[in-house]
Amino acid sequence: MNTKSNHHPGLRVLKFLLILALILPATISVALVVRLSPNASCAVPEPADLQAVALTFDDGPSDPGTARILDILSHYRVHATFFVVGARARQHPDLIGRMVREGHDLGNHTYSHPRQKLTAAQLRHQILKTDRLLHGLTGIHFRLFRPSAHWRDKEVLPTSYQLGYPVILASVIPRDWERPGVEVIVKRIAGETQAGSVILLHDGGQGSRTVDALDEIITDLLRRRYVFRTISEMIRDKRMLPASEVRKWLPPYRRNARPSGSRVTLFVPHKDFSDRGRTVQRTS
Repeated sequence: MNTKSNHHPGLRVLKFLLILALILPATISVALVVRLSPNASCAVPEPADLQAVALTFDDGPSDPGTARILDILSHYRVHATFFVVGARARQHPDLIGRMVREGHDLGNHTYSHPRQKLTAAQLRHQILKTDRLLHGLTGIHFRLFRPSAHWRDKEVLPTSYQLGYPVILASVIPRDWERPGVEVIVKRIAGETQAGSVILLHDGGQGSRTVDALDEIITDLLRRRYVFRTISEMIRDKRMLPASEVRKWLPPYRRNARPSGSRVTLFVPHKDFSDRGRTVQRTS
């Protein structure tokens, strides 16, 4: 028997093509389906023109408002970012745990939501006290900060920078704390949202109108082909602008920065912000 025929170059090429035909479709299908696996260490890049927006909620958690918001987000499989008040998180540790379990992002919104101006030492105390509480509840240090008031105050940027927190602002603010009604909240968001927008809502003590509007807000944005991302994901994917590049938002002592763009949704005192957000392994 002539065994050399098994090593004929043509047969080797044919075998290679047959094997490739078997494994290639499976490989391609996996690459197309897996965009960001819950426990994956890598992901297929999303298109640059993706219309990503971020839903953010301030002043919570509260009962029953936050739980209802989480129910709606879960229904639509949407992840949001909650800027929590430390004192309220202490009252509702179950809601903090649920936020993390369901894959949401958390940020620091001070401990007592002070409305008066704070010294650097007072602000530092507010941030660190909330951080210690959240770490005790979740085992995670959340490195996002949104001031409760006076974000233009000269102490905010230096203090947050020293503690390693980017200051997160918003570009769509429907003023839901004024309780204008569901229709007005939805209309304001619909009229102002664009790719890259950070939408500021409240899950604190502002009543049920925000909760009642949320279903329609999400439905409308999905219909317009927007996708929802957390703040950490927006930072990671460089879908947010550093404030140092948007002059009009800067306090007076920073107005020598190079102007560029028209909006800002990420407020930081430096350009290197890509690793400042928290990365969470999704659990749902």
